[in-house]
Amino acid sequence: MSKLSLSEITEKMLKLEDELAMLRKNKFEKFLKINIKKKEGKLTELMKNRSLLLSESNFLSNLRSDKVVLSLSFKLAQRKDLIYTVSLMRESMAKNWGYLVPNIWIVDNPKLADDEFEIKLRGGAVSEIFKLDANLRREDVSNYVIATLQTFLFDNASTVLSLHDMNLYISAIKANETEAGQNSSFWESVNWLRWDLKSFLCELLQERYSIKNISFVADKFLEFYYLKNKNLDYSISTLKSILPMYPEKLFVSDWVINSVN
Repeated sequence: MSKLSLSEITEKMLKLEDELAMLRKNKFEKFLKINIKKKEGKLTELMKNRSLLLSESNFLSNLRSDKVVLSLSFKLAQRKDLIYTVSLMRESMAKNWGYLVPNIWIVDNPKLADDEFEIKLRGGAVSEIFKLDANLRREDVSNYVIATLQTFLFDNASTVLSLHDMNLYISAIKANETEAGQNSSFWESVNWLRWDLKSFLCELLQERYSIKNISFVADKFLEFYYLKNKNLDYSISTLKSILPMYPEKLFVSDWVINSVN
């Protein structure tokens, strides 16, 4: 398998597709057949490598990468219920929103005060320290940390899920859909690797819209924007009007568990 990353393969594929389109339109195309054949061969090889990277095993490997770090004070790190609830949160976000969060690396940080915790993205792209409310009851601490973590993940969706990585998440969600009548082959036939759709999916997550039914979202996006020749802003606003949106108050209710005292 190629040592190229998914993003590098994607970029090379897009570049080759553009080059081939130009060569095929050239009035001297018959003299360029050898060059065209070489580029088509390279494109085929890249497509094979991309398929390997999108396989289930590679997808799971990508999810295991620790992109999100939750640093707890020594006191908070003793809360076994909190650590367990992080797992429930990731499962809930995948089922309810279609947001497949990578593994969250949980560490204790002796530099934090007892009532503090920090959330950051690996590489230091985004980092923020949060403080527990002094009047917060012990049984509510876990839910507060989880709600804060989830809000952070939504607010930074485009960083947590880089636009290139969205290929993996889209494929994984599609593969696990059980709803009938989804026309996945239709939108796959269009070059969805372009930035528009992936950027839009990150935007939907940040604004608390569900992308769980990825085929529906993609089909409608293409229908409004590409097939009906609407402008992008109109297409996005129309699609948002028919998608479910989750208010902040529901963020914790899905995974409240009994605290361990």
